[in-house]
Amino acid sequence: LLRRNPLPLSARLGTALAAGAVLALWLAVLLLKTSQLPLYAGFDGPDHLSYVHFVSQNLALPLASDGPAMYHPPLFYIAAAALHRLGGEEPGSLMRLVPFLSGLVQIAIAYVLARRLFPDLRGVATLSLLAAGLLPLNLYMSAYLSNEPLHAALTGCVIWLCVEVLLAKGWPARWLLGLGIALGAALLTKVTSLLLLPLLGIFLGAKALLVETGPRRLRQAAGAFVAVALPAVLIAGGFYLRNWIELGRPVIGNWDIPGTAVQWWQYPGFHTLDYFTGFGEAIRRPFFAGFHS
Repeated sequence: LLRRNPLPLSARLGTALAAGAVLALWLAVLLLKTSQLPLYAGFDGPDHLSYVHFVSQNLALPLASDGPAMYHPPLFYIAAAALHRLGGEEPGSLMRLVPFLSGLVQIAIAYVLARRLFPDLRGVATLSLLAAGLLPLNLYMSAYLSNEPLHAALTGCVIWLCVEVLLAKGWPARWLLGLGIALGAALLTKVTSLLLLPLLGIFLGAKALLVETGPRRLRQAAGAFVAVALPAVLIAGGFYLRNWIELGRPVIGNWDIPGTAVQWWQYPGFHTLDYFTGFGEAIRRPFFAGFHS
């Protein structure tokens, strides 16, 4: 991609400096701060850690009914368990590399997408890199042992590869295969990746109907959809099939885990129309905004 659309030396130097500054910041946070946190710190930290320990100790995958967070697909926990067996449970455990590297991947995707979508605006890609690298949400979520950063990184890969397919002439096999693999990995990380399916269908279908021409366009589009769906099903289908066989439905949420007393824990205010239409509570009452919902 960079060879196809090279930047002038000054722009490349500016991008390199921005990337170096962001990387230095992230490494400083990882080495000086994040490494001092206990592994159970963060959102649902003990539950995520229990999932990793289950996989590491049993060399098997749990069912959703085995623990509060064990309804999640297993890709993140398999990777973390493999690193756990190598690095142990010290504060500087190798397990932290999974969310940390996932956060860096999100920064890279922001840069590549900006380059691809705004090729004539040289500063946009560098600003996108800085925005993603300095985004507090990305930085602090990447400090915790959680499947969220990996899910965000894989979702970003899906978006980027979909953009490549949409901008390409025809249906290049390499982009379709990459899109299918990224989609399967995302589906094997968090069930909310299912929300990508209708969006991909809409945009790829729009390309097939409105952009592509020729008498064989529908046949080629059908082949493209198969090329995306097949690797995704091969990668993630087993998890959802196992849920269906063992628990009666393919998608399990933490609000209705079969065979347990676990209940949906969100504050009732999240269910009200006022919550979804209101704005600014975090600005008006930053320390007590959580009571709004």
